[in-house]
Amino acid sequence: MHILVSNDDGVHAEGLKTLVLILRQAGHHVTVVAPDRNCSGASQALTLRQPIFVNWLDASTVSVQGTPADCIHLALNGLLEHRPDLIISGINSGENLGDDVWYSGTVAAASEGYLAGISALAISLVGAQYFDTAARIACDLIVQLSSLNTPFLLSVNVPDVPFDALSGMTISQQGRRQVKARQSLVASELCGQTAYWIDAPMSPTPDSCRKGCDFGDIQSGYVTVTPLNIDRTDQAQCELLTEYCVLKQAVKV
Repeated sequence: MHILVSNDDGVHAEGLKTLVLILRQAGHHVTVVAPDRNCSGASQALTLRQPIFVNWLDASTVSVQGTPADCIHLALNGLLEHRPDLIISGINSGENLGDDVWYSGTVAAASEGYLAGISALAISLVGAQYFDTAARIACDLIVQLSSLNTPFLLSVNVPDVPFDALSGMTISQQGRRQVKARQSLVASELCGQTAYWIDAPMSPTPDSCRKGCDFGDIQSGYVTVTPLNIDRTDQAQCELLTEYCVLKQAVKV
């Protein structure tokens, strides 16, 4: 299988290198197109108002001076001669749980491939030690999902433990983080000006720590697999707003 690998931690990140090594040991043909630097939090941003430079580090590895989404966009629209069978983004150093998927460059790279009709996995390790565990999970998922006939987009989070210490794998609902758990900005003086820093991620809501939700399942030692959808349309709000607009029209008449 031809697998396109990217990430948001940068082309030289340990997680990416471990993933590529284990995928190749499993017999897969791997091409890497990844950012030249850490782009965590870049989400789905595309570079539109400046040139994007690329550097071929070897015959199958491209370093891109751009975002994770740039990497996949360039790979699928000019850099690669052949369309890949699967896209894997990761292995991210740190979790992508709950609301993180809105900001994650790891998830964004996978999403960019899914938008092009290619199945994609975003793999995140809840820590920075056992990347080999997450890589083995990726290989297992490739085998298990190989018979699916429609493209999928999955956000996978793996506990930072040895493979044999995992509790198992489960399908988990996306949780939420608390909104008012902390101040969102930290201010400090830098070079004579006030600088602002976005603080660490907020804690999960109590409901998100239950069984069946990504935060709760991770805490119980499970690999969480969360299917994602690009369509963000809120059908319930559509119905509500349709009724409201109809009423407004009636009042206007």
